[in-house]
Amino acid sequence: MLIKTPRSSAILLVCSLLAPPAIAQQQMGSQAAMNACANIATLLQIGGPQLQSAFGQQALFAIFQQTGGTGRYPPLVQLGPVHNVMIGGENVLPLGSFLTCRTVHQNGYADWQLAFSQMTQRFENFQFNSVPGGNPNPNPTPNPTPNPNPNPTPNPVPKPPSDNQACQKFPELCP
Repeated sequence: MLIKTPRSSAILLVCSLLAPPAIAQQQMGSQAAMNACANIATLLQIGGPQLQSAFGQQALFAIFQQTGGTGRYPPLVQLGPVHNVMIGGENVLPLGSFLTCRTVHQNGYADWQLAFSQMTQRFENFQFNSVPGGNPNPNPTPNPTPNPNPNPTPNPVPKPPSDNQACQKFPELCP
């Protein structure tokens, strides 16, 4: 199931303080990115008022509209708890970061595209595709004939698009 929040060219300022330009263009770092992906997946499984600390106003509106006011996405709930996170990459854009990741759950996985605004310090946009029962990195099965690539990855973690494509996808992160 593919879930998308509406796109918007305007950013709603939730915080009154803006980050200085030097800070606004730093990458999250791999551990922070992994924590962000895991936290977003978990928040959208639980729902409730705690979503307000992670999502901007337009993303919240879409979440509550798509979930009937609960903030819980049933396809994510069905996947179970997050067990692992893989980062596909991060694009640092003028006003924030575009992050791709995969959350591996007890009963499948989900691929994510997250748009984080340095101005609001919240996720202003996101998309996910859940794959119930999917194995993100299946073990290779024994093969009697030699294989030039003995450890293929049939389901690679999605890579982020170029900065230009990321700006087209999430214009709120680019001036």
